[in-house]
Amino acid sequence: ILTLRGVAVILTALALFFVPQAILPLWPWSLTPLTARALSAWLVSFGALDLHALLENDWQRVKVMSVSFIVSALFAFIALIRYSDEANLLGLGGLLYVVYLLSMLGFGIYGWRKAGLDERKTK
Repeated sequence: ILTLRGVAVILTALALFFVPQAILPLWPWSLTPLTARALSAWLVSFGALDLHALLENDWQRVKVMSVSFIVSALFAFIALIRYSDEANLLGLGGLLYVVYLLSMLGFGIYGWRKAGLDERKTK
């Protein structure tokens, strides 16, 4: 799952940066080419974190990242609720975005709990 998410998000981020006009019609809310490029920096960092977690292969070492995924996903959901009238969540882009946020939240909770369980085992 991490490999799929990491690669998909990095490819999406690269498309947003280099050819935003191709992605803008699919995006769940309106973006300008400049805001698409700014958003791509945020997205590529999350894709890199997914791939980094694979390399670490240690829940303790990615515990902080897991917590940051939880916080980021929750704030993104709050923003979607707050600005729901400006986002098309029923289109393909909106559904993919919500699935991505749910997977981010799920991975974050799983990683945080797994790191806590591993920590208790070592004590």
